[in-house]
Amino acid sequence: MDTCEIERFKVLLESRLEALWDRVRNRNAIAIENTADTMDEVRLAEERDLAIRILGRDVGEIRLVEAALTRIEDGAYGSCLQCDEPIRSNRLCVMPHATFCITCQEAAEHHGFRESSLHEAPPSPAHLGRIERPILQSGPSPGGPRQFARSPRSKRARIVA
Repeated sequence: MDTCEIERFKVLLESRLEALWDRVRNRNAIAIENTADTMDEVRLAEERDLAIRILGRDVGEIRLVEAALTRIEDGAYGSCLQCDEPIRSNRLCVMPHATFCITCQEAAEHHGFRESSLHEAPPSPAHLGRIERPILQSGPSPGGPRQFARSPRSKRARIVA
């Protein structure tokens, strides 16, 4: 990827980051209002819950965009974090904060991992390539025991099908 193309993606990411921060700053929909009508209170509570979910999604996307801008500064932008192959430009045009090439993204999704769950920091290629051992959930559950995969470094577990 040439410098001009990277600069174009940087401008695109910076404008997206600014738009996301503007949406996050405008939290008027989260305000708690009291009304005399119970149905109005229910409707307002539903709208507030939706606004909170949207806010959480926007904050997650802010983290992904900031991580992409950091990769630009580090010179790693446009390379898949799993296989180190270049991410195709048409994928970056649709999702400029993409961290994986389409092949690695599909493999990760097949194993229950989504790129949008990378809110903290992008994983290292060694972390994603490691085979994770199953951990059985204690106690009975409907449909039998469920398996969880957890990496040694991660405190979060994800369900393995």
